[in-house]
Amino acid sequence: MKMVMITVGMPRARWVEEAGREYVRRLSRWAPIAWEHVAEARHRPSDSKGVEEEGLRLLRSFQPRDVVVLLDERGRSFSSVSFSQWLFEIYEGSPGRLAFVVGGAYGVSSAVRERAAFCLSLSSLTFPHELCAVVLLEQIYRAVTLRHHIPYHHA
Repeated sequence: MKMVMITVGMPRARWVEEAGREYVRRLSRWAPIAWEHVAEARHRPSDSKGVEEEGLRLLRSFQPRDVVVLLDERGRSFSSVSFSQWLFEIYEGSPGRLAFVVGGAYGVSSAVRERAAFCLSLSSLTFPHELCAVVLLEQIYRAVTLRHHIPYHHA
């Protein structure tokens, strides 16, 4: 199975792109992973038309057998160890890709929310979506190192 992180918009900050590339490189040793992007809305993103437009792009990026995990501050939160256990249960038991979705600055459409099999919270705090992408990749990397008993995580 492959993992993919799909974000709305390309990283604007150079450090975000560099950090993302570094975690994808590290992860590729153990699990196929990609970071894909869909274009931001042409309408003002705060306009509901913009969120719907981004939602359609996200929906088109999914494959039929994808297990979609939406990042959402109201989703379920985990400790790093529990996240690792959960991640590998889903990863090993699913026939499609494990698709993590980081929506745009104004969230995602109801259609994307309905397509998601799971909502995951990185924190009850609100973060810029680019920062969420980097934190998610780091947590996936941490989960993989826990699974493979690599000394990265310190409890």
